[in-house]
Amino acid sequence: MLNTVILQAQDFGKDLEHLAEINQKCLDEGRFMLDCERNYYIKIDSMLNVVYNHIRKPMTEEQKSDLKTAQLSWLKARDKKFNEINKEDIGLGGQDEMMIKYQKKATYVLDRINYFIKQYLNKDE
Repeated sequence: MLNTVILQAQDFGKDLEHLAEINQKCLDEGRFMLDCERNYYIKIDSMLNVVYNHIRKPMTEEQKSDLKTAQLSWLKARDKKFNEINKEDIGLGGQDEMMIKYQKKATYVLDRINYFIKQYLNKDE
């Protein structure tokens, strides 16, 4: 069972690397870069849900409740952070500014995914 958990953590890590590589290739083309970052954010946000549901499965009801409480707190913090990001004036304007804002949002969510992987899936590494 432990090997399965470690393998799944490694798989999530590989999935995240793959998403980052796809995003970078898209950005390197220099066309539709806003779409690249928007799509990357959407995929990272979906990955957060996948990882969250994965770590919930083997938990006791009490652990699930604690995790849910912690996640709801994080979601409030995320919403606040995203509002701050949306209000930022980066100084670029237009699509470049929107692209950077999506990148910042993706990074914020990615940090949560990495926290979950480290906290719940890589405990014995």
